[in-house]
Amino acid sequence: MRRAYDLAAALVLLMATALLAGCLGAPRPDGPGGEVDREAPLPRAEVREYEGRDLSSIDDFRENSTAGPQEVDREAYRLSIAGPVGAPLELAYHEVLDESAGSTTAER
Repeated sequence: MRRAYDLAAALVLLMATALLAGCLGAPRPDGPGGEVDREAPLPRAEVREYEGRDLSSIDDFRENSTAGPQEVDREAYRLSIAGPVGAPLELAYHEVLDESAGSTTAER
């Protein structure tokens, strides 16, 4: 029984040594020093095919909404901010676009 235990322990030790030797001796993809230049810009790349299917170019944007391009009636448009807010607010289209109002419009 003791001999079987010694044999199993020797086998585990041998396998662990082989595993570590294989991992430590493997060539590193980032070079011999193990350092990667993280500041180097990546080359521009575009995936044009995935799993055998053609992909459109990022430059070929097309309108794909279900109802087509939408028109907004700028006179009737209202943005309503309601519910559990500090101060409910309703803005007309031109008020939404008004940059002079700043980022806090709750005082209106």
